[in-house]
Amino acid sequence: MFIGLINKRIKIVNYKLVHYCFLLIFIIITTGCVASYKAVGYSEDYNEVFVGEVNANLLSGSGTFKLEGQITGIKCEGASTVTYTPNPFTCVGQRGEIFGRCSDGRTLQGSYVVTSCTTGYGRGVDSMGNKFIFNFGLSEEEAEAQVRQRLHISQEKPPLPEYQPSAKNQQEKEDTKTFKTGTGFFISSNGYILTCYHVIKGANNIKILTYDKNLYDGFLVTKDSANDIAIIKIEANYPQLDLGKSNKISKGAEVMTLGYPLILLQGQEIKATFGRINALSGIGNDPRFFQIDVPVQPGNSGGPLIDLNGKVIGIIIGRLNEIEVFKIAGSIPQNANYAIKIDYASPLLDIVGNNLNTIHSIKDRGFKNFEEIIPAIEKSIVLVIAE
Repeated sequence: MFIGLINKRIKIVNYKLVHYCFLLIFIIITTGCVASYKAVGYSEDYNEVFVGEVNANLLSGSGTFKLEGQITGIKCEGASTVTYTPNPFTCVGQRGEIFGRCSDGRTLQGSYVVTSCTTGYGRGVDSMGNKFIFNFGLSEEEAEAQVRQRLHISQEKPPLPEYQPSAKNQQEKEDTKTFKTGTGFFISSNGYILTCYHVIKGANNIKILTYDKNLYDGFLVTKDSANDIAIIKIEANYPQLDLGKSNKISKGAEVMTLGYPLILLQGQEIKATFGRINALSGIGNDPRFFQIDVPVQPGNSGGPLIDLNGKVIGIIIGRLNEIEVFKIAGSIPQNANYAIKIDYASPLLDIVGNNLNTIHSIKDRGFKNFEEIIPAIEKSIVLVIAE
């Protein structure tokens, strides 16, 4: 009888625990698990301190932010998205990107590291190249103390330059000279490069930086603006990549890319990222594209999508515009990225035709993994600079 009473009480306790867990899950789902935290940022070189809030979705890792300059009164807002999660059971070590726009017209982009589920720090640049540093997850008292400290330190610095969408004199033109960067890869041993057309569209000058840090003048050979593909030529010889067949790839296949993302922040070392084919079509079931979860950032456009045979099966195009999707859907997409299938480059390759000096240096080499592939192909990847 005593044992039966204990078992009955255990069942009651278990029922209450299960009921509590379901109630907790329901609360998390219905509230969206959104929390607000204080954030403080400051210009690295100028007299400006920003203070505001970060609204973080603890389930998805995404969030939004609003900041206001304490000196200039500039107001900035934007969004964040997670790009790397080391452990699905903890927030610590997550990395992500921020992007936003300010009331004076300047844009912001940066990266951050999470130190707990509610705190983190990061750095970035605005569209004029001005560097800023920020941290978030502060209490009211901590935020006020940091603002006072930063205002005191920053008062010795020069004023934050006004946003200049167009230069008014020659010196300003030099200071605000704009350029775009992307990635490309050799498709022949005699200097032909495949990349995205949007990387070089409207450029007056094209520069190509190779793995050995040589800078070459490039020129546009031909383009397919509808499919966002272009072929560039330099007068130099480098090893090429082998092109595969897009129609041989299955959903779930492992893929990777090499490229030069966010070089102003991350430097000019080539970066490797990995993932899988999520879908055999793009936005609106567009059959020209793969949807992939390979992390890509500005600067990855034009890079090769590589399979486990070390062959190019696609060209990285980009990702969904997080801010626009957030406005429409109320949430930020996670790793919804796209590559155009390499088969759609065939018409351009036919135009170039016999000019391509193709030597299949890595064909049928029998790679075991991406770790073997990277050193075999990274000399064929280039940084594309469009001025």
